[in-house]
Amino acid sequence: MGLIKAAIDSAKNVIADQFKEFVDCPPVANDVIVQRGTVKHGSEDKGYTEGVLSNGTGIAVPEGMAMMIIDNGKIVEFTAESGTYTFDSSSEPSIFCGGLGNGIIESIKTIGNRITYGGQPAKDQRVYYVNIKLIPGLTYGSQQPVMIKDPVYQSVRVTYNGMYAVKIVDPAILINT
Repeated sequence: MGLIKAAIDSAKNVIADQFKEFVDCPPVANDVIVQRGTVKHGSEDKGYTEGVLSNGTGIAVPEGMAMMIIDNGKIVEFTAESGTYTFDSSSEPSIFCGGLGNGIIESIKTIGNRITYGGQPAKDQRVYYVNIKLIPGLTYGSQQPVMIKDPVYQSVRVTYNGMYAVKIVDPAILINT
């Protein structure tokens, strides 16, 4: 009975995942470095699978942000150019991208693959945005005085504070470390 349920769940999920998604960056505060993209599904797409981006998904890249698509922990797409980007190399087929006949064939293959994982996809695809603008006004300091041993003055109590700025120049290194 479990195999039949997995087959039914696989078919339902693959059919629901046929619709293309649209991903955008929610408003971020000035001191936020990395933000996960918000995936928008159509109002009729009720059974979509979380963590799956269908072929042909549209992604908005705002000014001052770099966008990266991470598929099972690996960066597969990256751009720092603002505008609308189409993710057309997804491993999840869509009948709305690449032709109806090819979409149906690829969807049947996907159903077969999902059956082996109990009806769920064996992947996790996410969109992340990295703030590449200068982030000024970050503060540091000690809350309490710190004791420092000095050869001339012996023990000295010191408090310190200041400000610094951060600019991400290579978002891929930030995400991969």
